Amino acid sequence: MERASSKKAVSPEIRDVEERLAEIKQMSVKQLQALWQELHGAPTNTRNRPFLQKRLAFRVQELGEGGLSEKAKDKAGELQGKAPGPRKASASDITQEATPVKVRSSKRGRDPRLPKAGSVIEREHKGKMYKVTVHDTDFEHAGARYASLSTLAREITGQVWNGYLFFGLTGRAAKKGAE
Repeated sequence: MERASSKKAVSPEIRDVEERLAEIKQMSVKQLQALWQELHGAPTNTRNRPFLQKRLAFRVQELGEGGLSEKAKDKAGELQGKAPGPRKASASDITQEATPVKVRSSKRGRDPRLPKAGSVIEREHKGKMYKVTVHDTDFEHAGARYASLSTLAREITGQVWNGYLFFGLTGRAAKKGAE
């Protein structure tokens, strides 16, 4: 059987996208971060090269080939109201207002890594000192109450952290098999 070769003509815009994608594969992390700033209009704090490459490749394709169709945008808008909220808030979305904290009762009792209620935990991050007051069931920082140290650490850094580790209440576990 003879195969028919049907090559489609590639438009100049798509050819430019393909060239840009090839360039992205060769870029250093600093170059990728600069390109992120250029394409997204905001800096990124990640140094994860594969992540940056994938996200930038998507963005280049989106800009070069027109992004989502109107039908897809309409469907996304329709689903947006039904979808659960974002996993975490961005640093610009965080407000300083105190919010009520839901307290869960624990059968295990208070975590032994926590200092006694009324103690103040201090942590410096990016040149700023953060002071957290420990209560019986939650934590207080800058007038706001938090159910867990991890939630507070995530708000401070914008990254997912183990709260006990971030505030120095526990160390990283030793590797198995290490002596």
